[in-house]
Amino acid sequence: MQSHVYNLTQSFARLGHDVLVVTKPQKATRTREKNGDVDVVRIPFLRLKKTMTLQYVGAAAAYLTWLVHTWKPDIVHIHSFWPELLATRHLHRSVRIVHTAHESSFLIMAEQPRYHRRLRFILSKIDGLIGPSNELIEVACAFGVPAERSLFLPNGVDEEKFSPAVAGLIRQRHGLSPSTQVVLCPRRLVPKNGVNFLLGAVPEILRVHPDTVFVIVGEGPEKEALEKQSAELEIRDRIIFAGGISNDEINRYYADADLVILPSLREATSISALEAMSSAKPIVASDVGGLPYLVENEVTGLLVPAADSAALARAINELLGSAERRELMGRVARAKVLRELTWDHIARRTLEFYTRILNTQEPAF
Repeated sequence: MQSHVYNLTQSFARLGHDVLVVTKPQKATRTREKNGDVDVVRIPFLRLKKTMTLQYVGAAAAYLTWLVHTWKPDIVHIHSFWPELLATRHLHRSVRIVHTAHESSFLIMAEQPRYHRRLRFILSKIDGLIGPSNELIEVACAFGVPAERSLFLPNGVDEEKFSPAVAGLIRQRHGLSPSTQVVLCPRRLVPKNGVNFLLGAVPEILRVHPDTVFVIVGEGPEKEALEKQSAELEIRDRIIFAGGISNDEINRYYADADLVILPSLREATSISALEAMSSAKPIVASDVGGLPYLVENEVTGLLVPAADSAALARAINELLGSAERRELMGRVARAKVLRELTWDHIARRTLEFYTRILNTQEPAF
């Protein structure tokens, strides 16, 4: 979400628009700063236990009220569902509010009846909804968002940073030979990202392609369990848990991969998939959420059923067995990015949606 907001707003600024980003404070940061071409305001609040959410909502609501009545923005665009949408609900008659539903937590809440009243309450005062997967839009529409005020719009990618021209780093950093095949899995280590199912596929992959190393980039609460699983499967020496890789270096990890794996159980239009595609890498991904929009089966990669280690193993073995096929898929993926998935392209489509919402006769649903 942070990457999305940063890149989208930088594109807005390049296109000549005035943009202000309002967010929570972070340690060692000023309450107001310049981030690239965009002004950023961090709303301060007291960090008292058990009241932090309430404090933040109150502080955000007060600041945004002042902002709307002094700066008079055309659109307030909210990127986080909870509690940010609650902090803007009272502004619906003063400014048009657009929400991008990024979060899988929104889908999880929608599955639980105890949250349904809250979802309807919060969504009832927005004027337009953008979803990076059709699943997110369908769920939002089930809670009252009119389909005509919604838009499927994927995330974007920096096509210059994530490029096949970038020098690789994995083999150098981890002491791998040039002949070793590298399978990269850039996933936060949480249950919904399905990394355990990739580990379950590794023994079969190594049986067919023994000189393969699996590099898992990301941190998260599942790390200890995944390390234990890899030890039990006797594959620990073929797994590199690389941890979190900085934004300055992650493009060089994609550059050195032969194949990128996204075994998610839930996913919007994954930024990791976009980064892999822009780096001209083929992808094996779960057939869920927004991934089928990006990964065209048999064209830019292979789609497999979610939570299916055997299917993952078959698909990975298939692509590891053909360098020519991987190269072709990577070229097609890169071409798709340049054609329709750069941030400037996504920014222009977002601005078109703003115009459509501003031209509607009645604010809010």
